[in-house]
Amino acid sequence: MPGTIVAAFGRHYEINTAQGRLRCSTRGKKSIYACGDEVDVAPGGHEQGVI
Repeated sequence: MPGTIVAAFGRHYEINTAQGRLRCSTRGKKSIYACGDEVDVAPGGHEQGVI
């Protein structure tokens, strides 16, 4: 599902989606994202997901 990054904490991000806000992490070690970036999120559990 599409979303927008609204906050970044190391490898963890807060993402606004149409279904609400998710706390997400990335797959891998590099973090190439910044606040305001549009990303695709895979839901992964209770208010969590993976970019």
